[in-house]
Amino acid sequence: MNIKAFGTFKTIDTKIFRTEACLRIGDSNQPIGLIAMLNPGSSQLANESEWSSFLKSSEAGEVCSVSNELRLDPTMESIINIFKNINPEIQGVIQIYNLFNYRCGNSNEAIRMYSALLKESKFSPFLHSPFPNLDSFPWIWTAWSVKDASVLNQRKSEILSMISSKKKFAIYTKSNKRRKELYCYHPWPQKLETREWVHNNIINEIKEYYAT
Repeated sequence: MNIKAFGTFKTIDTKIFRTEACLRIGDSNQPIGLIAMLNPGSSQLANESEWSSFLKSSEAGEVCSVSNELRLDPTMESIINIFKNINPEIQGVIQIYNLFNYRCGNSNEAIRMYSALLKESKFSPFLHSPFPNLDSFPWIWTAWSVKDASVLNQRKSEILSMISSKKKFAIYTKSNKRRKELYCYHPWPQKLETREWVHNNIINEIKEYYAT
């Protein structure tokens, strides 16, 4: 089956933001669902030459953007495998949304930088993307990790309120922290044991949705 990812990157003052992303499984454009995660990690374009050119522009401090096919990273591969386990024939688009758009593969550093960029107004148009119209999606998977950072709680609460107001089916694998809804496991936990547990839980939750 043809599986591709697409996205848009923007850069300002040498900082890189991925402002849009989606996974397309097969040839259908039918929305499958929406996944809300932490940040874009180390996401990049699939075309190395095009990505290299964009990085050079960013390093030079230029303000520019680029949209094209993305390289499938471990997180995306994990999402794809989960849905293949649910329905090998599934086709459509999985929208990817992030709590913040700053691109950085180290989550602790990404959160630290996010806190700093929040204080500078010139980054405001890039840090957050408008939340999609939830009417387009049958379910929302909150998977922004179990990182305990208070700077993220307002964003998480805003998204959870929108999900609740639309009475959407919410999917998540919660941690054992006090405010469980704010701490939801990422699709690709580093520990293999945790990853298998998360995958089994998510597969069961999504199957439950489709069974109703």
